Amino acid sequence: MTNPRTLIIMRGLPGSGKSTYVKENFPDAVVCSADSFFLNEDGEYIFVNWKLQQAHQFCFRTFIDAITSDTETIVIDNTNTCRWEYENYTFIAEKFGYRIRIIRMNFSESDIPLFGKRNVHGVPELKINQMFERFEDDTDEEIRG
Repeated sequence: MTNPRTLIIMRGLPGSGKSTYVKENFPDAVVCSADSFFLNEDGEYIFVNWKLQQAHQFCFRTFIDAITSDTETIVIDNTNTCRWEYENYTFIAEKFGYRIRIIRMNFSESDIPLFGKRNVHGVPELKINQMFERFEDDTDEEIRG
């Protein structure tokens, strides 16, 4: 019996360990991430705020390429603070017969100062706090970390 094709939606604040969790648990997956758009040819992360929409379009195109190639495991590695941010991914994946897993990195408000120091993309604590304030629970999510 073959493994079911799976879409994994990662959720969590910057610095909560999403990307590390993906590398450790899904090493063979195709990872779709808006952050990848901001990596230059030397692998340096250079964020440009006004290109954020382009970065999410890049992430979605990467996902479409992976799903239409019948990729076994696809990971969406973004903050996904609100359901609307990932519902198009899950809708399409279900149409293609993928099993959906939503994985949320465990965090609390007291973690925000740590995440402000730890995140590798320089997201300031104030911005992380704003993300925390708008973060929506999803009854289907698995809590990790």
